[in-house]
Amino acid sequence: MLAHALLVCLLVPVADVDKKDIQCQDSGQYIGGINRDYRLKVSGPKDKKWEYAFSAMGAGDVKLNGTYELVDDLAVFTGKTAKGDEVRFGLNYGFPGDKVEFNGFFPDSDKTLRYHRKWFKKVNGEWKPAEEITLSMPRTPLDGKEWKVPMQGEHVRWEGVKATRTKIDETLIYQGQGLTKPQGRLPVYLMPRVIDRRLDAVFPDQRGSSNPQGMLRGFSPHVATEE
Repeated sequence: MLAHALLVCLLVPVADVDKKDIQCQDSGQYIGGINRDYRLKVSGPKDKKWEYAFSAMGAGDVKLNGTYELVDDLAVFTGKTAKGDEVRFGLNYGFPGDKVEFNGFFPDSDKTLRYHRKWFKKVNGEWKPAEEITLSMPRTPLDGKEWKVPMQGEHVRWEGVKATRTKIDETLIYQGQGLTKPQGRLPVYLMPRVIDRRLDAVFPDQRGSSNPQGMLRGFSPHVATEE
């Protein structure tokens, strides 16, 4: 079946805003076997509010909204689902192509890109860290069908106040942008954005013009409950 997506973006030029201003507004519509509509809105530093909605003809609808705060290189989003369930998660952010994107590998230096993601859980009425991953990779673009990516970083899991830290230092092999041997929290998919023969950003999902998953700038229906 022929499927296509309509993506409408409101862009704020980076030259006109502070790099800490993550406001954006996007919406998309996928027309296929099951039509899907999705939208994202993040307000500016004054209100610090956000909302994401996904609808698939009444099946699996998702609505999230709340407030956010900027903590180091993370935007930490806190809010509720339409059913009243509380959520909290941290996504890193960058400005490739002069627009804000979340949950990706963004420039850390002239030679490396960095990824950072954090999950939380509520314990006795207080939000506590549950899991965190940081990764770095060289800014060497894909050359051919197979992409060998040296990946370094750390994966942290919390049980109560105890943190278990696992170092990551290995070369991952991607074919057709998909990881040949998926493992743990390592990205199973890499979508590169190349400018002047160098990686400007890499996204761990299939966001883009043909997008039945409802992915907008790193948000998705499962962004708060990532498996």
